[in-house]
Formats: sequence, C-alpha cells, structure tokens
Amino acid sequence: MAQKAVRQENTEHLSLKIEGMHCASCVATIEKTLLSKDGVIKASVSLLDEKAVVEYKPDSVTRTDLEKAVDSTGYRVRRAMMTITLSSEPTDAQWTQITKSLNAIPGVISTKCYPETKRLLIEYDEDLVTFKIVRKTLKNMNFEIEASEGIEGDRESLAREREIRFYSTLLVFSIILT
Repeated sequence: MAQKAVRQENTEHLSLKIEGMHCASCVATIEKTLLSKDGVIKASVSLLDEKAVVEYKPDSVTRTDLEKAVDSTGYRVRRAMMTITLSSEPTDAQWTQITKSLNAIPGVISTKCYPETKRLLIEYDEDLVTFKIVRKTLKNMNFEIEASEGIEGDRESLAREREIRFYSTLLVFSIILT
C-alpha cells in the first residue's frame, strides 16, 4: 500500500545568510542548534552558499528566535538591506501607509522611514523580496523612486540583463554581416 507524504500545514520557509562558517563542523553545529528549537521541522545549512534554509511553524518559533539561535553558536546572521529615496515627500499618513504596505510583503522583515531625507531602510529576505517588488508596491501607491542603494541581488540581475542585451546585439550584427 502506497503512503502519501503528509504535508505540514501552516509552515513557512526562511533563508538566513550566515557569516563566519569555515568547515563542515560549523554547518553541523548550526543545523543541530536550529533543529533543537521547538517548531523547526527541517533545517539545511550550506557552507558554499553561507546560507541556512529552515522550514518551521510560525506559531511556535519566530525569525528572531532562529537568528538568536544561530548567534548563540558564535556565527552571525546577515540581513539584506536596501535604502530607497523617494522623489516626493509623503505626508505623515502616507509614511504610515508606506510602512504598512511594505511590511505586508512576504519576506520584508522591517521598514524604517526617515521623513527628513525622504528615505526608506528596508530589511528583507533576499530569496523572497526583490527591488522590483518593492518598486511596484511603491508605484501602486503613486510614489516614484529617486535613488536606491544596497541591492546586490538586483545589481547582479541588471548586469545579467545588460550582458544578454550586449550578446543579442552582437548576434544581430553578426547575422546582418553574414
């Protein structure tokens, strides 16, 4: 008789960038610590990616609890951050709405507003949130982005897009010349 895999209800996945790992022992220590937390179903740590992927029950354990568990082993969790400058200055009510809307995006950890400089500081999970998602959310609220900083993953994708355009242009010229 075949058994069906039982899917865990009400679970979430989380990835944590971890700094300071050097060997397989480091990986084992972090995995063991994460798995010892109540509510953690599965934990997988990659030395090459310097990342831990955790499946957990959010009603039993929080992201902060998992980060503290990693910190207790002597390693650091690195959070991705992006800084966005808006082109126009929102009112106080609009700042509140911006914060609520951005924090509602799955993977956004926190949003801090700095009205005097028209800036937003967003902590986020790189596997779940991209600059495009944040930009679209702000655009839906009728705000344009003047400048942005600290978006490594998106810089990589932009560089990849430029490279694709470059090689596409070369291909077109090669076809024309032959």
